[in-house]
Amino acid sequence: MGGSSFSTSMQRRAGASDHLLKNEEKEFVDDCLDVWVVEMHYRVAVAYQSSAWEKGSAELSKLFASMKETECSRRSDLREFLVAFCQRQERLFTSLPEIHSPVLQDLVGRPMDSDTVEVAVQAAIKKKAQQLQKEDSKKPGRQTPPSLQGAESTDDSFSLDSPLMSELICKSKVVEVRTSGLMGNFKFVLAIVTADSFLHLFDVPPGRLSSGSAPEVAFQALVPKAQIPTKETVKSGKTNFLKGWCDHLAPTDSFILTNCTLLYSTKKDSTAFQIEETLHSQGAAKMFGKTTSRKVTLRTVSKRETDDLVAALKAQK
Repeated sequence: MGGSSFSTSMQRRAGASDHLLKNEEKEFVDDCLDVWVVEMHYRVAVAYQSSAWEKGSAELSKLFASMKETECSRRSDLREFLVAFCQRQERLFTSLPEIHSPVLQDLVGRPMDSDTVEVAVQAAIKKKAQQLQKEDSKKPGRQTPPSLQGAESTDDSFSLDSPLMSELICKSKVVEVRTSGLMGNFKFVLAIVTADSFLHLFDVPPGRLSSGSAPEVAFQALVPKAQIPTKETVKSGKTNFLKGWCDHLAPTDSFILTNCTLLYSTKKDSTAFQIEETLHSQGAAKMFGKTTSRKVTLRTVSKRETDDLVAALKAQK
């Protein structure tokens, strides 16, 4: 992900001036992790699990019906085999009628209807589930992951709505971005400004968005669809259950706003502005200076939208 190299530090960054001074020494923020990204993955994980369960329930129902039918057939066949076996033994051991008669009566009188078999199967499943719950309760409690050690616990009012409804988001908007210089083409992205002073940009599949699209539409285009294995895919060896779905929800690029300078025009018809981020040089780049920078150009559908986004970015610096 664009911010995958961030560490476990989650403290809110303090504000910074709108412009960087060339000769002024400034301490930049490096290696950060945004709490909203972790929270967003959690919310989508729950929604994804719910979607997977709904789709899996249909396959489980088919499997249960098939299992019930198979069990009825198996018990019926087994009864016929045992009846034939006992009848043959009765003919061979006519001296023991007092043993075979009750066995035959019990086998012939056993119910083989679907409802009776279903009750027996459900009782077996319930017994196994209770055994698993008992074993799980004996396991030691789960520890908090290192990435969430600094995060505050949520209160009882926390709800698993859309990640875009999170209190950690200051602004979400569909914008156009250009990163390859003046001759580059603009493309639509989902921009998220968080309370931890981050700007996250999510690439959206082409053709899904247009000028003025709602952030919810863009986010839904990012969320992977739950795919449940079916009997046919299992038999063919082509299981299609999605793995690593979190990779689909990784920001394409992330900016630490306390390290950024906003370059924009106050002209009435100007809908584009630049963000320049200054970072400490890494590796061989240190030979050319202590810091390095990168720029992106963002554009919205109107001047009012641009002013609104710029105000949100400045408020988080």
